[in-house]
Amino acid sequence: MSTTQLHATFTRRQILAACSICMAAPLLACTQPHGLVKISRHTWPGYMLLDLARDHGWLPEDQFRLINLGSAKGTLRALASNSIDVACLTLDEVLTARANGLELVIIGLINFSRGADVVIARKPLTIEQLTGKTIGFESGAVGQVMLHQLLQAAHLTTQNVKLASVTADEHESRFTQGEFDALITYEPIASNILQQPQFQRIYSSRQCPDLIADVFASTSDAIEHHGPQLTRMLNAHYRAQQLIRLAHPHSIKQLASHLAVNPEELQTILAGLDLVDRKQALDWLTPKTSRTEETIRQLMQILQLNNKNMPKVEHMITAQFLEVQQ
Repeated sequence: MSTTQLHATFTRRQILAACSICMAAPLLACTQPHGLVKISRHTWPGYMLLDLARDHGWLPEDQFRLINLGSAKGTLRALASNSIDVACLTLDEVLTARANGLELVIIGLINFSRGADVVIARKPLTIEQLTGKTIGFESGAVGQVMLHQLLQAAHLTTQNVKLASVTADEHESRFTQGEFDALITYEPIASNILQQPQFQRIYSSRQCPDLIADVFASTSDAIEHHGPQLTRMLNAHYRAQQLIRLAHPHSIKQLASHLAVNPEELQTILAGLDLVDRKQALDWLTPKTSRTEETIRQLMQILQLNNKNMPKVEHMITAQFLEVQQ
């Protein structure tokens, strides 16, 4: 598979191929059967567990429809208009949307980034030598979080470095051509670059655990009208997740096929993710027994979100759809 194909497949934090949006548009425009739950997910390992669940018959097509809207922006627009019911998003994307007035509720936890988001530099540059250097990064919530954590670890501010905005499809080409001294990127782009011996990893999301998380976010309307289906969706997701955690050979091949990579490439990508199970999700969605509230406060500070526009954490998350086994 070419590098270009990989970039097009995994740009979950930017607009994906225009064709996916065009294909999804008719699905949103037509009249849906009563009770059909519409779920938006990008092409990302944690999100595509839903496709694996559908393969196993756990998400019947007369009850669930999986849609790829191609970008977080398009997904949030569809949520705001109630064109979809549930979306796979990063935690920071949900918080930013809530700060902008979109009342989303987190109903499930998908994964944490444990090295899938990385900072790469040309050897021998290290994190201690970033002063005055140019850092390329993708503008947006996750890029902003990684930049903040990187500079904090290097004891620097944005005044000490030069910043260059670069879209994910240009990460590898512009960085390897020498436009930046360091690059904030993510898998599988990172692995492609690191195959070249002149580059090295100098920081990763493994050093800031819990901050970069992917979640299921739902509209209040879906919560009110589709409770049983939301429970079934989450049950199906965590059943598929268990197959991958157990390295079930056929399921690994199926998920790799959905992601357009081979099983070996998938294993490399999964090494940078913590695919959480039902119990971990239940703990995370119970603020009094977890670090969730602290994580959300930290992200709001990093993203400079206005506390006055945000409800209490217990109003933004719920474990009610995880507490019923089917």
